Amino acid sequence: WGAMEYVRITSREQASALHERITPAPRQSDHHMNVPLGTLRGTTLLVEDEPLVRQVLARMLNEFGFMVVEAAGGEEALQASERMNGDVTLVVTDIHMPGMNGIEFARAVSIRHPGLPILFITGGESYGPVVLPADLNGDLLWKPFGPDSFLVKVNRLLARGAHVQPHSAWSDADPPAGIQPTQR
Repeated sequence: WGAMEYVRITSREQASALHERITPAPRQSDHHMNVPLGTLRGTTLLVEDEPLVRQVLARMLNEFGFMVVEAAGGEEALQASERMNGDVTLVVTDIHMPGMNGIEFARAVSIRHPGLPILFITGGESYGPVVLPADLNGDLLWKPFGPDSFLVKVNRLLARGAHVQPHSAWSDADPPAGIQPTQR
């Protein structure tokens, strides 16, 4: 990235060119975490309202070895997580999105999937300070970022594992506020 601080992407061609420029050439291992590229396994739920950013992140996650399920917002991501029946290894979510923001989404998905690793991403310094809820298994990465820093954050988060204590059990008759029980 050099001296560049911000990149504005306004077309698919620019997103593709940027991805080609920032994606490292294939190599035997990443020197930061000693994890061979393409060997991470599992499914990542990627929640990002900007289509071009979502496209670049999905390609990076695929190259790291993840299958990726994409969602353009919190509500769509909650529906996707329900369809996935808990088969989610990692969540990567933007914080500032229209409708349900990333932290609201993370709280809702963590009730059903306690301890799920969640990487929050944001470039919204104009929104004020970011405070991540301590009861979530999360970490924060500021935009813009390159593939190496993204991979390091993903690996650190996955290495921590599901360390958060499960939320208290609740019955269908008494779910937490704002959460509708799944009908099976």
